[in-house]
Amino acid sequence: MPILILCFLLNFFAAAQDQLELFPNLVDSEKIMSELVDEMGEYFDESITLNQNYALAVVPVKEQSSELYAAVEKLVKKRNEQLEPQGTVYEATVYKVYNMQNNRVVGYVVVILDSIDHPLWDGSGETSYLTLDLVVVDSVEWSG
Repeated sequence: MPILILCFLLNFFAAAQDQLELFPNLVDSEKIMSELVDEMGEYFDESITLNQNYALAVVPVKEQSSELYAAVEKLVKKRNEQLEPQGTVYEATVYKVYNMQNNRVVGYVVVILDSIDHPLWDGSGETSYLTLDLVVVDSVEWSG
């Protein structure tokens, strides 16, 4: 009887793993991205690994889905409106956050760099953390 229970549990967990592969949005993207915000702090560092399980990699524009590209453009437009008339966005880089064990993407980080017309300006920007559904979990402004 214990062997039957063990076989049942093994099959159950194997089926659960298959469901995650079939439906990647079952991953708690919002929770993972919130943890990344807490881990990252004010200054973005692309070499950080969250709990040694998740890493970041640049997503070139040509590899971005139209939905992701539109979400980034919306963030850039919003940031430009905040900076007017003294500054502008000069760069936006998109990173995917992925599980290092199975390479499954769990969210995105958008790093926006600003240029401000002021003699004491030495760098500023905003880092936004997005779920798989491209919902902004948090945005962190930084400077200097």
